[in-house]
Amino acid sequence: MRRSPFLPWYAHAAVGILAADSGTVVATVADLAWSAPAPTDEPPLATVPARYGAMTVDSILTIAVGLAGGFAGMYVGIFFLSDEPTGGRMPVRPYASGAPFVYWAIVLVAHALAEALGGATVGKLLFGLRVRTMSGQPIASWQALVRAATLVIELPIFGIVALAFMVQSKRCQRLGDRLAGTLVVKTCPSESRVAATDKRVVLGASLGVVGVMAAGLWLGVALFTSR
Repeated sequence: MRRSPFLPWYAHAAVGILAADSGTVVATVADLAWSAPAPTDEPPLATVPARYGAMTVDSILTIAVGLAGGFAGMYVGIFFLSDEPTGGRMPVRPYASGAPFVYWAIVLVAHALAEALGGATVGKLLFGLRVRTMSGQPIASWQALVRAATLVIELPIFGIVALAFMVQSKRCQRLGDRLAGTLVVKTCPSESRVAATDKRVVLGASLGVVGVMAAGLWLGVALFTSR
């Protein structure tokens, strides 16, 4: 650095030290600004559109599979388990009025079974979502049952109650998540959805569908058997 005849020697020394330190400070700030964030093992939280999409898929699948099982049960009840034709009318049975409630109870238990085994229903499987505890662990059976039970309140009218809870929640939790202490997270983005699924997830989702089919079959038999 060129010295000025108007400044003493100690002023030139101070200017040199500040120039050297400023270069170090600038380099440090640049490193902090451009450095990548520290990697984390925690999966990202599910978004509201992803959760609502998974819930919609599960609802449509439940209706479709339940209707298929119901028609199959009606066919079995009318043509194989009835003593005489019903003449197109629904036979009156002592427990027929409670059959729909039993049907939905079986459906909710099937939903809870799917999440307790693998943390995912078919809808969550398609959207790459999993249910976890607040600490990131697989959920317990009681947590799955609590989540399923609150669907009775949250699903009617296109799931508007569940949607309202998720939108105003910082962690995208619906009512069932808050009561059970659970979160819905995304699977690891570096893995494919097929690779991210294990046998327990596929088994749980499959048993959930089978449970809904069984519930519809039972409902059809219960309502349309005149014996």
